[in-house]
Order: sequence, then C-alpha cells, then structure tokens
Amino acid sequence: MRRTIFPIVVAIASAACGPNEAILKSSRNTVIEPAATLSPRKTTFEQDLADMRDAGFDYIFVIRRKDGKEFEDDDRKFLRESMPHEINRRVSSDDGKAFIFGSGFAIDIKSVEKWRTQYIVEDLSPTTEKVESQK
Repeated sequence: MRRTIFPIVVAIASAACGPNEAILKSSRNTVIEPAATLSPRKTTFEQDLADMRDAGFDYIFVIRRKDGKEFEDDDRKFLRESMPHEINRRVSSDDGKAFIFGSGFAIDIKSVEKWRTQYIVEDLSPTTEKVESQK
C-alpha cells in the first residue's frame, strides 16, 4: 500500500509546486517608480552639538583653528594623534571648520593644553566640573 500512495503524494506535491498561472496572467504592467534620490543631510554645528549632548557625553569640546579656516590634513593628523583614548566620538562640523569631541570620561588636562597651543578650544561640557577648573 505504501508503494502506491507514495507516487500519488509525489505527483500531487509536484503539481502544487508550479507557478500559479492565474497570478502570472493578472499582471497589470504596473511601473514602479524609483524612490527619489536622497542627498545626505547636511548638519549644522548646532545639530552636531545637540547630538553630542543627546548622546549623554559628560565632556564636550569644540576645537577650531585660530584663523577660522577649515582643518587641513596636518591639523587632522595632529588632532588624531593627540586625541586621548577617553574620547568616545569625534565629529567634523561647521563645514570642516570645527571638530566636536565627546567623552564620558574626564580628559587629561595635558591633552587639552596641547590642543590649545595651536587651536581655540571651547569646553561645552554639560557637567559642572569643567576641565578649565582642573588647572
């Protein structure tokens, strides 16, 4: 009996696995329009700063060149090499004229003083204990 049922089950399963002709013939030739190309949103300095605050960083520093120009490759290299390991996030902002550093940990005053030799450093930390008070 098993020998007769097995071929019948296989035949039914094979027939059920084919495409549904009714669905294939019912296409309406609908043209799907591609989604509009989204350009990456350009953030403002204020938005980048708000994002740092929303991330819950205890220490936030804004670093700018003293001449107000965009950071060059040498500047970026200096900041990258002098950046202490406590920095959790670094964002280029204000069309490349500012870097915003965020940290959940206190930053060594020596690192901040090293930045101040070449750049304007603003401590915009939301905490009451700012790095300037550690002098």
